[in-house]
Amino acid sequence: MNSPSIYSTSPALSHCGSEQEQTTNTVAPPARRQRKPRSEKASRHTWSKEDNTKLMKLYYQSVPSRSGYRKRLHSLWNDAGLFPCTEQRLADQARSIRNSNLLSDIELLKIQGTCQSLRWNKHMDHLSLQLRGLHQWGQQNTLLPQATQPLLFLKLLDN
Repeated sequence: MNSPSIYSTSPALSHCGSEQEQTTNTVAPPARRQRKPRSEKASRHTWSKEDNTKLMKLYYQSVPSRSGYRKRLHSLWNDAGLFPCTEQRLADQARSIRNSNLLSDIELLKIQGTCQSLRWNKHMDHLSLQLRGLHQWGQQNTLLPQATQPLLFLKLLDN
């Protein structure tokens, strides 16, 4: 049984080349992924307390309990003319503010309360305009019986 083994590392039995070639053919570890360098224009923005307050105000205005709040938040952010930021970054920063107590609970409650009162006032103004329009329409259209006018009012409240 003097047959050559295929598992032998002897250069005489190897089919891979000379001994010198075998020692230099070592497997290198996989290269680490290199982070792309930031361009000269794009620099990291550090969030100030004022930025965080503005973000949370817009966050609560975007109604985070409803679906699609990130698009609304991004739109409000851009409309406010603040520094450019992605939807994902805004959502991450809002979560970070809440979880890391970057703003106190009292500050967050105060911001949330002002946003809810703003939303309520906007809703009431809209309802008031609808009622004024209905009242004017009712005065112009005297052909409607008086009994149907309250039904129209209730229909408006359902909307």
